[in-house]
Amino acid sequence: MANIHGAQPPVAPAPPPPALSPPPSTWWDHILDFFLTLWVLRVPLGGVVAGFALLGLAPQAQDLLVERATAGPVAILVFLALLTFVWAMPTHYAGRILIESDTRYQARIAVCDTCFIHCLSICAPRVLGALTYVAMLMGIYRSWLNLPTIGDRGYTTSLEWHLLALGVLVFVTGTLYYLYTIYREQIAAWPIFATAERLAAVLMAWPRAIVADVLLPPTRMRGGHPVDSNLGPLLLLLMFVVFTILPIIFPLTFAELFPRAASVAFIIGGWIPLLAYLSGVGRRARAPFITIAIALAILLPLFLRYDYSVRLIEAEKHAAVLVPGTSPDSVKPLMNGIDLKDAVTWWKSANCDASGKCPRPIIVAAAGGASRAGFFTASVIGQLLDDTLIVDGSGHGLKAADIAKRMFALSTVSGSSVGAVMTVAALAASRDGAQPCQIPAHSLWFGPYNNEKIGWRACLESLMSGDFLTPVAAGFVFRDVLRFFALALPWYDRAALLERSWESYFADLIGKPRSADGLLCVGSLDCPFMTLRPSEKRWVPLLVLNGTSVGTGQRIVTTALDWSYDVADGTSCPFSPRVHPCQTFTDGFIFHDLLRGNAPERGADDVRLSTAAHNSARFPFVSPPGTIVNSDREIPDRIVDGGYFENFGAQSAQELAQAIRAIDSSLNPFVLVLSNDPQAPQPNVNARLRKRRDRKPRTPRAHCRRRLPTPPRLRKPNPPNRQRARRLSSSPT
Repeated sequence: MANIHGAQPPVAPAPPPPALSPPPSTWWDHILDFFLTLWVLRVPLGGVVAGFALLGLAPQAQDLLVERATAGPVAILVFLALLTFVWAMPTHYAGRILIESDTRYQARIAVCDTCFIHCLSICAPRVLGALTYVAMLMGIYRSWLNLPTIGDRGYTTSLEWHLLALGVLVFVTGTLYYLYTIYREQIAAWPIFATAERLAAVLMAWPRAIVADVLLPPTRMRGGHPVDSNLGPLLLLLMFVVFTILPIIFPLTFAELFPRAASVAFIIGGWIPLLAYLSGVGRRARAPFITIAIALAILLPLFLRYDYSVRLIEAEKHAAVLVPGTSPDSVKPLMNGIDLKDAVTWWKSANCDASGKCPRPIIVAAAGGASRAGFFTASVIGQLLDDTLIVDGSGHGLKAADIAKRMFALSTVSGSSVGAVMTVAALAASRDGAQPCQIPAHSLWFGPYNNEKIGWRACLESLMSGDFLTPVAAGFVFRDVLRFFALALPWYDRAALLERSWESYFADLIGKPRSADGLLCVGSLDCPFMTLRPSEKRWVPLLVLNGTSVGTGQRIVTTALDWSYDVADGTSCPFSPRVHPCQTFTDGFIFHDLLRGNAPERGADDVRLSTAAHNSARFPFVSPPGTIVNSDREIPDRIVDGGYFENFGAQSAQELAQAIRAIDSSLNPFVLVLSNDPQAPQPNVNARLRKRRDRKPRTPRAHCRRRLPTPPRLRKPNPPNRQRARRLSSSPT
């Protein structure tokens, strides 16, 4: 009712509508929250999955932890520290930062406000960090399963206890780390961590000032409250610099400092900080930055025309650097191939007696099979040199120098080519037939360390016992993803790093390069390949390293032999086409012939010994195909592992043996084929047939099968209609 002045009474404001509670969550909402969390944490999750795949599935990792378990307390402490601070901690911290800085994920938490998603946001990073220890425990268990059964049972038992102790230490370390992640906030309140937090804030000020705001993650939220912490991002930045930037610059140094099992942590965890940062920025900008980075790493080398070129050298300059005082005039004649007829003449002068009686030339054909093939080839040749390969109760009775001269050539494929190059290079570095190795105490070769008593077998086996896989893994993870830098910088890809690891390990055991009687450069795998060849003054076995052409599928043979040779008049060539001059190897190419172009300047005309071995041993996935670039800067072909053509080296060995017979019919080459494939012992068929023949004949009764009565409980009941018919037939009419 209006008052006398005509004014209306005040109206009370309406009460606000009641707040709407979120709808109750269903099991489908929980599934969506679970996979959303995994998507936000895809980078740490990918690192954990990669660790499980490497330690649980890769054949190369099936005995990875054996050496680490027996390496001593200091090495084990370093291993546990790397596992914790380089893999587990970045995985957990990156997960936390991704969860807390993702605005859309935090909005999902605020909308749903369920216990399930709150637990996921807190526990998922912790679980991922703890799973790194579980992956390592899987690797330890796999190494325990792969322990061989040998005659020294006590040694195997000792390895089992060492692996058990390492597993217990990893489990305890993982448990302590998981407890740390639970009570981290209480531990962060300690004075030492508070001081570290203040120092981290100062150190993180300049990165935040340099990088634009759009590239920085937003304010991190935890439980609806902002998180002001710089220690975690600083640790991720430091881990990225130390275990990603430095391995990119010094891959071989890191491979030597953190070999084998110790390298797993930084190989998998090194890229987690950068990829997590790209993931967070991509979620914020709604752009696939990780996919873009991977595409650039793949496509840039293609557009910039980068190939995994075979490392070439100019033999004259390279030999002068390795062996000071080397004259270019002494190197030039070595760049031409050896006529097989001359090689036979030199071999006869080194082996035949005054009456002209010659022993049988030995041609070794060794099968491929990665590092196992190289080790087995070196081991067998070492036993031949030591005269410890006993057949029918006796050996050959020759000295090491004599049996080395008897070997005419080594025709090898894949991993056995590495063993062959190591063997011939060691023979060339030998003085008076004695083995030249000085095996260090830290060698991975399990044998006596008394260098005065070991023989050729120990020397050659130790040369093949180096860690050649860690440099490849470091090169693949840190170098090959950025290989487009090779167009402007001296950049070694994983193929070059593998070759350099062979060179470094050979130098550790043999010494420095030098010249020797009849040889221009010995004692190093860095020597030009064409300098390791027989001559009139000294005989060393010829290397016949078989690779495969990508363009034709035929052989590419890296050897000092020429592509053709002459035979006596009236003697036909052993292979078609039977025209003179005869081809040394049919349906194939000589590697050095592919290097020659039409340019007037010769340029790079040779390769190192390590590269020659790699031409045949380009293991699939481990080594990329090698691009051959000739003097005209053209690509005549690409070379891959020799096992693609033929895995035993037998064809080249057979052709070489027949060619020797065509040159000198008095020589009867002996081809020794080495197969490193483990096989079960075959049963004695003759003894089995003899036993069957002597067996007494069976009586006719024994051949009859007696039909046993079926038990009543197993008899099938008759159908009702048959029972009724039986009753009718038995009833009286």
